[in-house]
This record gives sequence, C-alpha cells and structure tokens, in this order.
Amino acid sequence: MSAQNLDDMQVGEDLGSVEYEITDQEVARFFGGVGDYTFKGEAAKGNRCLPPIMIGNDYLKLYKKKYTTVGALHAKLQMEALGCLRSNEKVTTSGKVLDKFNKRGKTSVIILTSTTDSDGKPIVNFTIKLTYIF
Repeated sequence: MSAQNLDDMQVGEDLGSVEYEITDQEVARFFGGVGDYTFKGEAAKGNRCLPPIMIGNDYLKLYKKKYTTVGALHAKLQMEALGCLRSNEKVTTSGKVLDKFNKRGKTSVIILTSTTDSDGKPIVNFTIKLTYIF
C-alpha cells in the first residue's frame, strides 16, 4: 500500500491494527520520562497495572502505516480505561476514523483506538482529536 495524504482519509475508515509487546524497556522509559522511579520496579514484574496513558500515542503507529501528512496538533484526548495493562504482555491496538472536518481553515480528524490484551479483553479506548496546522 502506498502512503496517502490527509485528503484521502475518509470518515469510518479502518486504520488497521498493530500487535506488540509491552516490554520492560518501554515501562522503564515511560516511568523515567514522567520522573517516577519508585513505581517501575513493581510494574516491570507484572505485579501492578500500568497507567493506560502509556500507550496513548498508539494512534501514531496506525496513522503512519498509511498516511504521510505531518504537522498535527494533538488537540484533545479522551481515555476510557477498561482493563489492566501489564508489562511483558502482548496487546493489539486497532483504530478507525470517527470524523473529519474543517474549521477556520484547518482540517481536524477524530480517531478512535481500542486496545485489547492477548485474550481479546479490552484494556483501553482513546478518542483523539488532531488538528492539522500546516
């Protein structure tokens, strides 16, 4: 599939899915990035639920598989936590385009991502609004 431009994006479009493992390195990078060095040890052992916001940017993995347009402002994020995200667990994130509109000369899109664990149980849904500024 060739890369497409934002103009090609359609409301209702399936953005596909990505499957990957929540690695200890990702956990350490996240907690180091937010300055919390006390939580990561237990989380890395899989003993505690990880904050779902840690995978809040998964929409980029889906978007970049198909589209080339850059220059978006992450204008809004809504999170619905449904289950437990754990280290060393495989997850699958899928997405679709909920809306696309122009306001004040800027194109905005709303994307829904849903993440499930390896058993197909829901972990988290994110609704993301992106406004393209270029």
